[in-house]
Amino acid sequence: MRILSRRKVDYVLIGAFAAALHGSPLPTMDLDVCPARTEDNIARLAELLLVDVRALWETTGAPFAGTIDEACERLSAGSLFSFDTAHGRLDVVFEPAGTTGYHELARRAVRRRIGDVDVDIAALEDIIRSKQAAGREADLRVLPVLRKLLEHNGLPRDDP
Repeated sequence: MRILSRRKVDYVLIGAFAAALHGSPLPTMDLDVCPARTEDNIARLAELLLVDVRALWETTGAPFAGTIDEACERLSAGSLFSFDTAHGRLDVVFEPAGTTGYHELARRAVRRRIGDVDVDIAALEDIIRSKQAAGREADLRVLPVLRKLLEHNGLPRDDP
C-alpha cells in the first residue's frame, strides 16, 4: 500500500484484506485493489507494476513487460488482473462484482491510517455485496462471518 501511495495511485482496498481491517478474522494471502479508471491513474499503476514491483502474471509467471504505453493499453482493456510481486499477490479489479467500480466504492469507503499511509477501505456492506454478486464458492462461504461482523458493528444488514 505504501508503493501505491508513493505513486499516487487512486484506489479503494477491497476483498479479504479490506474485510480484515473491518475486523474479519478470516485469513488472506493477497491484496485486492479497485483503482480509478482514469488515464493518469492507469499510467501511475502501470509504472508501479513495471518498475516498482516488477509484476509477474499470476497465471503464467511471465513478466508484465513492455513500455508504459503498452502496459496502459493492457490495463485499460481489461477488468481483472492477478499479479505476483516481491510483496505478494496483487489483484487489480476495475469493476468488482456487484459494483460499478472505483467511484461507487470510494463514496462509501472508510479512510484509515495504516502505518504511515492513508488507505481508502471499501465499506463492509460493499465487500459483502461484491462477494454475494461474485457467487464464487469461496466468497459465499465467508458471507455469514462478514454479515455477523456487520451486525456486530451496529450497521444494518444488507442482504441482496
